[in-house]
Amino acid sequence: MRRVHVWTYLRRELGGRKKQTIIVAAGLALAIALVVIVNALAAGVKDAQTTALASVYGVGTDLTVTGAQSEPT
Repeated sequence: MRRVHVWTYLRRELGGRKKQTIIVAAGLALAIALVVIVNALAAGVKDAQTTALASVYGVGTDLTVTGAQSEPT
């Protein structure tokens, strides 16, 4: 029985199935790209939200609203 080196085995398997290898590699690249894009968009939305709402924070905190007191009968 002949021992085949791991890298030789991988080279033979991937080389013999070029179309399948290309499709899987493209799918993995697309998935990774989508994760990076979604993370970047989420960070951008968070930054924009923080900037837009920065001027609103603290507004109205110095006001106290109470109902009118009823007069004793």
